[in-house]
Amino acid sequence: HVEKFGLGSNLYVQNALVQMYSLCGLMDMARGIFDRRCKEDVFSWNLMMSGYNRMKQYEESVELFTEMERNFVFPTSVTLLLVLSACSKVRDKDLCRRVHVYV
Repeated sequence: HVEKFGLGSNLYVQNALVQMYSLCGLMDMARGIFDRRCKEDVFSWNLMMSGYNRMKQYEESVELFTEMERNFVFPTSVTLLLVLSACSKVRDKDLCRRVHVYV
């Protein structure tokens, strides 16, 4: 229905879908929407990391942060809190040091 009403390229709608799917535990669906449309917006990255953390998929959250860096998307304070939470769960000291550079 989103495409039918011409809202497929609306970032707000896409972010709402990412959030809805992640809150329902459907991270594959959320990631599909994110990968197709949302990579330029730091809020979208935060939504995905938050969803991964909520589902205790900490490795995916850490990998997403690394991908975010490769895409030259600058993290916000929320991003840093999310990734620090995830890296503490996976005990990734190197990543924690990389995140500390942003502080």
